[in-house]
Amino acid sequence: MRNQAVHFQFWKDCITRICEVERELIVRTLACVRGNKARASDILGMSRRNLYNRLEEYSLRETNGHLNGRLYRNGRDSLT
Repeated sequence: MRNQAVHFQFWKDCITRICEVERELIVRTLACVRGNKARASDILGMSRRNLYNRLEEYSLRETNGHLNGRLYRNGRDSLT
């Protein structure tokens, strides 16, 4: 039984990390294309609908050229 709990925790941690990486990839891609979601979805290899779903899932909000406080500037993420 303990072995199953260890395996469960391992996979839960893996999925969490994959989601964190996916979220960061979306944020950085949007920064590189200055918020152009059509271009970002093409680069990421997903539909625009899927990109919008991920933005909602990860609670990423865009306002005035900022995505959760990150400014699209010179095609780069200003926090890096």
